[in-house]
Amino acid sequence: MQALTADPFVFFPSNTDSGYSVDNQAPGPPFGAQGVYGAGGVALHWEPSGENDVMTYRLYRGEDPNFGLSEERLISAQADTGYFDATGGRSSYYKLTVVDTHDNESPFALVSPPIATGISLDLEGAQLVLHGARPTPATRENLEAFFTLTCRGPVELEVLDATGRRVAMRQTELMEAGRHSTRLAPPTVPGVYLVRLSQGADSRTSKEVVLE
Repeated sequence: MQALTADPFVFFPSNTDSGYSVDNQAPGPPFGAQGVYGAGGVALHWEPSGENDVMTYRLYRGEDPNFGLSEERLISAQADTGYFDATGGRSSYYKLTVVDTHDNESPFALVSPPIATGISLDLEGAQLVLHGARPTPATRENLEAFFTLTCRGPVELEVLDATGRRVAMRQTELMEAGRHSTRLAPPTVPGVYLVRLSQGADSRTSKEVVLE
């Protein structure tokens, strides 16, 4: 720092005392938030935040779209990008925020229940959510799929290569509605693969990178 005088060639420098920066900038709001409303609860899923200092996602529930964010409304604080709310119902609203490592909380994304149309829609058995595989990227020794079912039934999990050829498969006899994780046989060759989850005629896919 310098103190100037009327003469541009005369000035008085001073020593720097201290300096620091404060991270008080909130992350951007989450995107891709969606909810699958079924008879057994609500399966929620969202895209990973693009921020580089994300600590957790906070999920709040209310019965009105204008409910406030409070500890009483908080139902989950987690690093994962999916949640199954077994106590949620067809009238539940959700607000999702991103929190960084300095506890700055983002604006919320709103998930609203289906609009009533006078026709009874039974979503049970019609939807499932594949949250993806972990870890990302995976190794040839460790690959686990995470998913949510909205109805009870048999499930099929497959790992496909870039040409669509099946390189691994796992079938289960019967699984209950709710959140699940299942270990898969990792591919023996590094590369980009698809994990496909199927239940009846419904299926979901996610991309997975496998390293050495």
